Amino acid sequence: MEQLEALLEGYTNTESFIGGCVVGGVVAFFAGIAIMFAVLQIIAAWKILEKAGEKGWKCLIPVYNIYIFFKVLGIKEWWFWTLLGTIIITSIMTSGRSVELVTVGKEFEVVFKGYDDPVGIIGNTVGSIVGIITLIWVARNGAKAFGKSTGFAICLFFFPDICWLILGLGKAKYHKKAVEAE
Repeated sequence: MEQLEALLEGYTNTESFIGGCVVGGVVAFFAGIAIMFAVLQIIAAWKILEKAGEKGWKCLIPVYNIYIFFKVLGIKEWWFWTLLGTIIITSIMTSGRSVELVTVGKEFEVVFKGYDDPVGIIGNTVGSIVGIITLIWVARNGAKAFGKSTGFAICLFFFPDICWLILGLGKAKYHKKAVEAE
């Protein structure tokens, strides 16, 4: 009890301190789970590249890893450059947006700025369409490259994190000829 009192010394609101500890504990717990899952994803990506005959470390380099995965999955190089260009252009078109929290006395108001800009709306729409088409193509070719069914490709689209883990850490074998015919 003395240790708790020493810890709480200087705090006027014990409930706030305890509530902060609880929230901090919950955040730390979920952050730990997220880090574990991220490490599993890296291991799975490493294994997938090794199964495809590439060096596993290539999954660690941002942007280049996407290029290598496209190559492994038989997706044409121009599609990678289209996706990269779309990401850059969409980022530029939507760069003027912000969300601000404004306080007036004891009231809070959230102010959205730039979200009604037609250029930003077009940028988001085009970027989303290109992104969805890319995800469909990656899911289709990912399932095909590992000899999986159309059903698995659908799962790969909706639950990519779990399905890539299955492909990377499971017994699935890479079939280069399945994606070379594209």
